[in-house]
Amino acid sequence: MKENELTITLSKRIKERRLAAGFRTTGEAAAQVNMKRPAYKHYESGLRIPPLPMIKSLGDAFKTNPAYLAGWTDNPDPEG
Repeated sequence: MKENELTITLSKRIKERRLAAGFRTTGEAAAQVNMKRPAYKHYESGLRIPPLPMIKSLGDAFKTNPAYLAGWTDNPDPEG
């Protein structure tokens, strides 16, 4: 997967799973993972790629598989 494709997949899936987890705003999601809203928005908008520990934190917060967020699997189930 090319870097641009990774960025698009990651940003789309972060937003998708945030909404599925019931976080209506980016501010709510940012608070859940202990970061400021503008920094979180960079991940969701694709301006920055989160480091692996942050992808793990986002997966935990959104009750989803971090590998799904990263585009390594199409299974969002945290157990799968």
